[in-house]
Amino acid sequence: MFTNVPKSYADQLVFIQEWLVQKKEQLEDARDWYQEKAVQPASNTIKGPAIRRRNEQLLDHSHTVLQDGIFGCIELQDDDNLVFQYSLGDKDIPKAGVIAAWHPVAKIFYEGDFGEYFEVKKAGERVEVAMASRVKIIQRNFDFERAKASYEDEEFDLSIAPQEDASVPVMEGQKGGLVDVRALLTPEQYRQIASASQKPLIIQGKAGSGKTTVGLYRLSFLAYNNPDEGIVGIDPEKLLIITYNIALNNYVKSHLADIGLEKASLFPFYAWADKVLSGAYNGVIQKLGSSDLKQINGYQDSLLLKDQLEVLNLIDEHVKVQAARLAPFLRQRWQEKNIPEHLVQEWIQFYEDSSDKPFLRRIVDLRTALKDKRNTLQAAYEVSARNLEKERELGFYNYLYNHVVGVYKKMSNYKRDMRFIFCDLERLKRHFPRWEEGRLKRVVHFNDQLIRRLAGSKMNVGPCVGYDDIPILIRIIQVKHGGLTDKSDNVYHYDHVFVDEAQDFGAVALKVLMSTVHSRTGVTMVGDKNQKIFHNATFVDWGYIAKELGIPSSEVNNLTVSHRSEPEITQFCDWILGEPVSPLSQPSDVNMPYFIRSSSVERSYEILFEEVLRRWVEEPDKHHAIIVNWPREVDYLLDKAQKYYQKNNAEVPLRKGYQDSFVFTPGVTVTNRQQIKGLEFDSVFIFEPSPDSFPKDEIGRCNLYTVASRPRERLGFFASKVPSLFIEEAIQDGLILDLSVPPEDLDEDDLDMDF
Repeated sequence: MFTNVPKSYADQLVFIQEWLVQKKEQLEDARDWYQEKAVQPASNTIKGPAIRRRNEQLLDHSHTVLQDGIFGCIELQDDDNLVFQYSLGDKDIPKAGVIAAWHPVAKIFYEGDFGEYFEVKKAGERVEVAMASRVKIIQRNFDFERAKASYEDEEFDLSIAPQEDASVPVMEGQKGGLVDVRALLTPEQYRQIASASQKPLIIQGKAGSGKTTVGLYRLSFLAYNNPDEGIVGIDPEKLLIITYNIALNNYVKSHLADIGLEKASLFPFYAWADKVLSGAYNGVIQKLGSSDLKQINGYQDSLLLKDQLEVLNLIDEHVKVQAARLAPFLRQRWQEKNIPEHLVQEWIQFYEDSSDKPFLRRIVDLRTALKDKRNTLQAAYEVSARNLEKERELGFYNYLYNHVVGVYKKMSNYKRDMRFIFCDLERLKRHFPRWEEGRLKRVVHFNDQLIRRLAGSKMNVGPCVGYDDIPILIRIIQVKHGGLTDKSDNVYHYDHVFVDEAQDFGAVALKVLMSTVHSRTGVTMVGDKNQKIFHNATFVDWGYIAKELGIPSSEVNNLTVSHRSEPEITQFCDWILGEPVSPLSQPSDVNMPYFIRSSSVERSYEILFEEVLRRWVEEPDKHHAIIVNWPREVDYLLDKAQKYYQKNNAEVPLRKGYQDSFVFTPGVTVTNRQQIKGLEFDSVFIFEPSPDSFPKDEIGRCNLYTVASRPRERLGFFASKVPSLFIEEAIQDGLILDLSVPPEDLDEDDLDMDF
C-alpha cells in the first residue's frame, strides 16, 4: 500500500516502480484466469451464457490494459482503518482491482479532496471512506516515467529524470498520439467529460487547451458500460463524430480504438453530407465548384444569403405552406376524378388527423394506409364473385394509392424545393427586408440558372448544386421527415453527435448537425472562434447554439489554458488574440518564436531547408511541419526541398500532408495552412508569412493564430518579402526574435555620414 511507504522521495520512487511491476504480474494472472473461464463450456443455468460472455469481455479488457498500462491509483480508508486500493486503467478488471476512468469510484480520484468522506460499494454494501492516497502515473509498457503521489499532508513529484528536473509537468503522456489526459485531468475537465449524460456539452477553448481530447473522452464516458454497477452506455455505433477537414478526421480516426470508439461513425462534414444525400435523395446530385458557379451572375450574393439564419425560417415556412396546401389539392383532384365523396372525406381526414407529424411522414402514412386498403380489397376481389361495384371500389383505391405515390415522389424532390425557396422574390423580400431588391433579384437569377442547369425543360430541375446547397438540402429532408432518411424512407437518428471545430460551420450546417440526434441533449460541440479559417461560413455564436440546445449561455464551458506549446509560443499566441501579455519568469531564447528574412526567395528557401535539416538531425523522433499558404505551393516547395537535400547528400523524410495522405509519425510534413486545423506538431516552420496571407484584420488574426498555435516546441517564420504587420509588431514587442541576415549590398543610408 502507498500509505505504508515512508514519506521520502527515494522510498516513494522505488516503491512505485516495484508496484508497477507487481501490477503487471497481477494483470497477467487475471488475464490467465479469464482465459480459462472463457473457454469453459457455459453452465446450464439461466445465467451461464451471460457469465461466459462477461468473462470473454473481461479477457479483452485484460489484454487492453496490459497493452496500455495503468495511469493512476487511489487508496480509500474506512472507519476501521481498512484500506481499499483501486488502480485506474482503460477498462474495468475486477479480479485485478482495476477500474476505468468512468467508474463511479474514479470520480473520487479526479474530484475528491483529502478530508472528505465518500460512499463506495464494497461486497454489495455501501461503505463510508476517506481518501488516503492518490497517485497519478505516466508510464510506457509499465515502465515508470513520472508520477505525482499525494497524501493528506505531503505531495511528491516523482521522475526517473534527475531530481532537480522532477518539477517538469507530468502531463506529457501520449496515448497512440492522442494526448493522454486521463491521469492529469483537472476536476473541472473531469466534470465536463463526466457531466450528466442527459445534458448537452459546449466547450470553447484556446488552441492546445485539449478541447478535442476532452470532447472525445466525453464520448468514451457516454459509451461506458459496467454491468456490475448497473451502468449501460450508448452503443458506439450510434455515435456520430463530425470534423471539418479530412486531415483532422484521419488523425482522430487513427486513435478512436484507443478510447473504445472504433465503431463510431466518423466523417468530415461534406463526406457525411454526401452519404446522407445518397441515401435520402433519389435524384442525381452533381456538385459544382466555385470556379463554375462564379460564372453565373449573383453567385456571391447567393453564397452570402444561404449562410444566414433566416434560411432556416425560409425552409420551415416553405414546408408548412406545402403541408397546408396538400389537402385542398388532393380534394380537388380526387373530386375531378369522380372519387366518391365519402372516400374523399375519409382519406382527407386521415391526412389532417396526423397534423402533429412531419409533412412527408404524413404522406407516407397515407400511402401505407391506402396500400393496405387496396391490397385487402384486391385479395377479397380475387376470391369472390366479381361485380361492377367491387371493381369500381378497387379502381378508386388504385387511383388514390397511385396518386399519393406520385405526390410523395414530387414532394421528396428536394431540388424542386430549392427552386421554390430561392427563386421566389416576394418570399425572399419578406425574410430579408434589409437586403436591397437588386441583390435579391441576383439571388433569384443565380438559383434559377443553377437549378435548371442541365434540366430537360424549363419546369424541371437539373442535377447541379453548389457545396453551400448541401446543408440546405439535408435541412429540407430533416424538416419534411423529422429526421434523416434512407432509401426505404425509414427515419433515423443518432444517440449522440460530437462536432469538432464548430466555428467553421455555418448556421444551416450547425442546425443540421444538432438535429441528427433523438434529443438536443445528445450533443457535444467544441470550437474556438479565434481559429476560424473558413471565412465563407458565418459562425452564429455560442449563445445561439446554447439556446438551440436548451441551456443557458452561462453553461458554455471555457478551456482557457493551453497545454500544447512552450510558454514563449503560448505568450505569442495570446498576444495575437490581443490578450494582456505578462513577462515570463524564465524566458528562453531557445523556445522563442523567431523570424528570418533573406535577401532573395532562393536564399530564403535555402535557410528554411538548412533549419529543417538541423532540427531533423537533432530530433529524429519528432514530427516537424513546413506550412505554406496555398495548396498549389506545397508541391513546388516539396520538389525544391527534395532537390536541395539530394544535392547536399542529406536524408530528410519529407512527405506531403494533404487530406488522406497525412501521416502522423516522425518526419517532415509539407502542407498548407488550410490542412492543419486541429493538428499539432513538434516544430512548425512557416514560409512567407506575407500581408496577403495574414492581413492586419480579423481574418489575418485568425489565420496567424491557427498556424502559430500548432507547434509544441519550435516556431519559425521564413521570408524573402516584407512580412505581415503582425510579425513586425511582435518583433518590436519582443515576442519574436529577429534572426534575419543583413543584406550583402549596401544602400545609401549605410554610408550617410555627416562627418
